[in-house]
Amino acid sequence: MTPLTPLSGSLFLRLRVLDVLHRTRDSLSHRHIPTHTPTLAHETQISALLRLPPLPPPPCISSYTHPHRISGTVHHRLPPTPPLLLLHSLPFGSEAMASTALNANAAAKQMTDEEITRHRIMTRLNDIRTQPLKQLPMTAFMMWMVGNDVSIFSIMFVGMAVVNPLQSILGAGKMFADFEEDAKTDRQIRSAVNQARWIYIGCCLIAFLVALVKLNWMELLPVNSMDWMDNTPPTYQEFSIGTFYH
Repeated sequence: MTPLTPLSGSLFLRLRVLDVLHRTRDSLSHRHIPTHTPTLAHETQISALLRLPPLPPPPCISSYTHPHRISGTVHHRLPPTPPLLLLHSLPFGSEAMASTALNANAAAKQMTDEEITRHRIMTRLNDIRTQPLKQLPMTAFMMWMVGNDVSIFSIMFVGMAVVNPLQSILGAGKMFADFEEDAKTDRQIRSAVNQARWIYIGCCLIAFLVALVKLNWMELLPVNSMDWMDNTPPTYQEFSIGTFYH
C-alpha cells in the first residue's frame, strides 16, 4: 500500500469531512419537518449545511472528464451518450419527436432490394476483376526461384505462367456469365460487368507479359538475328570461276 503524503492525507481528510456533511444534509432534507417554528440557530445551521459545495468526482471519473497526462498516458474524454440514452434525458413531450426523427432517418438509410443486389454484385466484381494480379506475386517468386537455366522445373513453371493467363482470357466469358441476367435488367450492373471484364483481361495480359520477360531472360524467345539464320540466304563475299581446256 502506498503511504499517504501530507498533501494526500489532507485531501483525504477534507473529502471525508465533506462526505459526512453531505450525509448530514441529506438526512436533514429527508427528515420530517416539525410543526413548531425553528429557532434562529437552527435556521442558521441548516442554511449553512445546504450551502456546502458539492463533492468533487472520484479520480477514476475526473481523469476521463478532464484529460491530463498520468505517467505518460493521455486520458481522453468519455464517449458520447448513445441516442437511446439521450431519449430518456429529454423533457416531457420531446421523446416522441426524437423517436420519430430517428425512425425517419433509419427509413431513409434503409436500402431497397435493387440496391442490395447491386451492392452484392459490385462486391463480387471487385474480387473477380483483380484476381490474376493477386496470383502474380507468387508466380513471380516461383519463377525467380527456378533461375534462368533451362531445366525441367524452369520449363514447367514458366510454361504454366504462360498458359494460365491465356486460358483465363479465353474463359473470361464463363467467368462473368453469372451476371448476365442482372446486367439485362440493370444498366449500372451491365456497365460494371463490362468494365470488370476489360480490367480482368488487362490483368491477364500483365501476367502474360511477366512470363514473356522470364522467357527472354532464359533466352528462349527468338528476338536475336541469330535465331533466324536458317531462313536467311548466306551472303557471298567472294566468287571464283574456273574453266577447263582440252
